[in-house]
Amino acid sequence: PTLSERILMANRQRVRSRPPPPGKSQARSASAKYQVKKSTTKRSEGSSSSSSKDPFAESFSKPVEIVAGLESYPYTTFILQLGHRLEMPHEAVHSAIHTFHRFSEANDSDGDAAVKVDPHILSSACVFIAVKSEEIPRVRLRDIVTCAFRLLRPDKEVLADEDVYMPLRTRVIDAEMTVLKRLGFVVKCDTPQKYLLHQLLLFTQWLGADMCSRYALAPLACSLLRDAAHSGDLCVHVPPERLAAACVYLAAKCLKMDAGKCPLSGIEWWKPLSFDRSEDELRSLSVSIMKIYQCEISAT
Repeated sequence: PTLSERILMANRQRVRSRPPPPGKSQARSASAKYQVKKSTTKRSEGSSSSSSKDPFAESFSKPVEIVAGLESYPYTTFILQLGHRLEMPHEAVHSAIHTFHRFSEANDSDGDAAVKVDPHILSSACVFIAVKSEEIPRVRLRDIVTCAFRLLRPDKEVLADEDVYMPLRTRVIDAEMTVLKRLGFVVKCDTPQKYLLHQLLLFTQWLGADMCSRYALAPLACSLLRDAAHSGDLCVHVPPERLAAACVYLAAKCLKMDAGKCPLSGIEWWKPLSFDRSEDELRSLSVSIMKIYQCEISAT
């Protein structure tokens, strides 16, 4: 055979050696298999979405009416724990609790028109508002939602699924807008921490640094001020400088640091804490702070 005939014979043999194309029945079975696989994946996706319930809905209580006063003690404690996890300054944590108390009182005064909102969602929204008002850019909304989820569901894994995170994020943002509208977008408050620092410096100059460090006056006063934020009456209605003075006064009384009168001026030791008020007011505020610990004992 010639060269052209050899080429034709080789092409025929190559065609014969190829596998036959799938018939109509084979193509139909392949398409049916694909459809079944696609439907099962859709079904599995639907089942996973239905099984993964909202973790905040599971762990949080049902939407209830927030009540002002010491009844909000568990939720202000939640804000303190959340601020500690996020390493927020004390001023920002106090601002978040102040916003929570203000909204609770305003919502309680509305009566039947009060907004029913999950208190833990509300607490997370108040922390988010405080992060913005106190200008803490390193704390993001994702950090707040993740820390709140870990505090309420320590048995669950880290919140990393976007399908679970996004509904929580939306609920916190909605609660933030509810709080801002109810408070007229006025959320900046005068925190008592700076007054406490100033009064501790005055007290240190009065008694001496050695005596104050030996009695640990500053740590106790700071702890009392942090715990005083649990009360809405003290946090919202008492001026911050008087609240700080009451915390220093109560801390000195608890440590039995009665310094008497100044040998030069002859005024009492508590007078620099509150020049325009009497000691009876400091005592009454101290009694109000002590009631918070009674509430804590009854809650536990």
